[in-house]
Amino acid sequence: LSPHGARGGLPSRIPEDQRAITVPVSEITGVAGFVMPGDYVDVLHTSAIGRKDNLPVTRVLLQNVPVLGIDQSSNQDQGKPQVVNAVTLVTSIEAAQRVTLALATGSITLVLRNEFDASLLAVNDVQWTDLVPFIPEPEKPRVVKRQRREPPADAPKPQVEVIRGLQVTKQSVPG
Repeated sequence: LSPHGARGGLPSRIPEDQRAITVPVSEITGVAGFVMPGDYVDVLHTSAIGRKDNLPVTRVLLQNVPVLGIDQSSNQDQGKPQVVNAVTLVTSIEAAQRVTLALATGSITLVLRNEFDASLLAVNDVQWTDLVPFIPEPEKPRVVKRQRREPPADAPKPQVEVIRGLQVTKQSVPG
């Protein structure tokens, strides 16, 4: 049912002071088709923006965002996964701006939430170094048996110059 004078449909389902924004998704970024209208998602943003090392980082962009609708061309068979190309979210205008900028500067991924969990989490950004296990510095090799090669017989003997005043002499150094 719609209020008197309203057209009905999707616009009447958007709460006052909120906006609907549609984001492109794939089978992967859209939680393999398990996102349905009425679900809640978190939005992750992966980008190298703002990084001096130009390596990507993943940030939590939005949490606990209601899903208003999914791709119109998808089959509305409830409970079964549906691979969709777009998901419509309900956000504030500022959050819609963030999502739009995130799409222009990197990639976004939707993370499906438990239907009863409305908690907001304090989370850290995840960097590529978090994916690589800590690799300690390699140990210096331990000498098991030290051995030196003999110089060839025809190799010149090492010599040093001895300078005493104005007199310079050369002396061989024993091996």
